[in-house]
Amino acid sequence: MSVIRFLAVISGFALVFGCAGATNSSGGGGLPPYNGSPPLEGPWELIGSSTTLPGQHIYVGVDLSQSANTLSGTQLEVLTGGPSVSPVSGCPIPLEPSFSGSLSGAVLTVTLTSGTKTVQLTGEVAPDGKSISGTYSGGCIPGDNGGTFTAGVISPLSGTFSGTLTDARNNPAQTSMQISDNSGPLFTFTGTGQGNDSGNGFSFSFVATQTGAYFSGGGTLAMAGAVGPPAPITVSGHLNPTATVVDHFFMGEPSGSGPIPIFFIVYMGTLSK
Repeated sequence: MSVIRFLAVISGFALVFGCAGATNSSGGGGLPPYNGSPPLEGPWELIGSSTTLPGQHIYVGVDLSQSANTLSGTQLEVLTGGPSVSPVSGCPIPLEPSFSGSLSGAVLTVTLTSGTKTVQLTGEVAPDGKSISGTYSGGCIPGDNGGTFTAGVISPLSGTFSGTLTDARNNPAQTSMQISDNSGPLFTFTGTGQGNDSGNGFSFSFVATQTGAYFSGGGTLAMAGAVGPPAPITVSGHLNPTATVVDHFFMGEPSGSGPIPIFFIVYMGTLSK
């Protein structure tokens, strides 16, 4: 995953308008169709697979709120990426997209809008209300004119995670991280941690916000024996659906200036619960 692009504030969708295909609200497998319970709320991740650009994916992280048959996104992040669930870049337009959705039985319709551009998604909610599948029109990059998508609930991040991160010199750093207070409408949480990098201890703390399967925030990192105050850091990561694995975890101290930040202290890797 591209460190710089993942850390960037995701700001928009360059979209081409079109109409998504219809879905069949049959319930499937002999189960009755989704009837509105449980409500479609909390962190969700949508993964779109382009039919016009094979291997290209769109990742939409959103914290859903539902009122009757209307859905809104309190937080929204949009990324693009390759064939794995590894977001690698933001969408190249400096406008924050908006999210609006509606339910008609088990059929969900969503519109993402960025400026005068829109993309539409139409999908069928699974009988248990925990997943959605369907089609989308438009795309984040030129040549992506639509495709299929799946979406699922993401658990809130909490608990203790550990693993081996890699520093800027590819040295292993054994790390443990504790997450608490992931609650409320914006899923803002606190994190603290400690580690050992080739015999050099470090500790860190941060505050971050979870948006669907993604989180980002900032805090400080202190190296044992270092002179001066702790360094300011940027923190981000991507979760699996059950929030038991933080893949693509990033922690770094930005320095320098200009549109592309340079990171002095960098740790990357996977932490598991």
